[in-house]
Parts: sequence; structure tokens; C-alpha cells
Amino acid sequence: MSKDIAKWIKQGTETDGLKKRAEDVASILADTASTADVSSYFANLVSLVNTTTQTQTQTLQERSNIVCHPAHQAPKQACRQLLQAIANDHTIKDMRHQAVGYNGCYVSYSPAAPVFLDQLHDPAQQCIDTCSGDYVSCRNIGLTMVRDWTITECLSNRPDGCR
Repeated sequence: MSKDIAKWIKQGTETDGLKKRAEDVASILADTASTADVSSYFANLVSLVNTTTQTQTQTLQERSNIVCHPAHQAPKQACRQLLQAIANDHTIKDMRHQAVGYNGCYVSYSPAAPVFLDQLHDPAQQCIDTCSGDYVSCRNIGLTMVRDWTITECLSNRPDGCR
């Protein structure tokens, strides 16, 4: 039961109304618990979740919409070579093909949109700079492209990583 409540509180932290409701439920449970240990658990639950949520939110804000992933990682060296090749390429990408790749590294994006290849460079470079290690897999969310199309760009070892 306590795992369900913790999950509910975590989900509730996304909106103030649900967050307040979750805090109220945890307070009631803390006040009516049958033992001091259970009461203490519920009393500390909300503060723990709030601290975790604030840290996660701060980390995502510091990265500006960049989310690093442990799966489907591509070698950064191959990605750097790919980015070097598209840095000054003003070719518009065909809307039917939503990826460009080199040696196991792909920049992909979704939804289908008209994109100049050089526009893909900076968001992908931000992924390389933000994600630690020699391999990278990430999403750069909410990018504005040609004609105000908004896309999510991905850097990974898959050409369809953003679909």
C-alpha cells in the first residue's frame, strides 16, 4: 500500500492541486498510523518526494529540455564526425526521411518536418556536451525549425530513435 501512495504522490507533484491532495493524504495517514514507525514513514514521505522532484526538475531545467538515456547509445566520436559533416550543409531534409547518420550514430527527429541539415547540428552538439561518457543517447525536446515546426531531435545508434 505504501508504494502505491508514494507513486501517487510522485505523480501528484506534477500539478499543484494533486500535489496538495497527496500531501493531505500522507498527513492523514501519518496522524492515524498504528505505530510510531509507520507514522514517521508517512510524515517523511512527502518531504522525500518533494526533494527528489525538485532535484529532478532542476536537473532537467539546467539541461534545457535535453534528456540523456542509457539505452541505444552511439559512440560520441562517430557523432562528432557526423556533426562535422552537417555543420555547414544547408540542404533541406526530405520529410520522408527523418534521420541522417554516420558510422553508427544517427540524428533523427519527429514529427516529420522540413529541416535544414545544419539546423540539426547545434541540438545534437548540446546532447554530446550534456551527456557524460564516450557514448550518447539523448532527446532534445521542443526545437523550432523551418516555418515554426516544433520537433524533438534524438542522437542515438538508431535511425528511428525519435519515432
